Amino acid sequence: LEDDDAEEAALRAATAARIRAAFGTGSIYDGDVLAKAREYADLVCELAEGEEFDLIHAHDWMTFQAGEALSKQSGRPLIAHVHATEYD
Repeated sequence: LEDDDAEEAALRAATAARIRAAFGTGSIYDGDVLAKAREYADLVCELAEGEEFDLIHAHDWMTFQAGEALSKQSGRPLIAHVHATEYD
């Protein structure tokens, strides 16, 4: 069981490092935000390969594209929870 925990922790750390490398540590609003959303969608689909889940949950317009892409890839339903509709 400890080996599984260590493997899971290493996987999470590697995933976090990939996200930081792809998107940096600055403001998400720096540069082309729509391009960042597309890159995030690609990364989410790649990271989800081989994972088992029942549904996809996206919180807002910035994560919706990733949720939609993953829903198409996996055949799982997407639930979108939009917090606000004003412009960021």
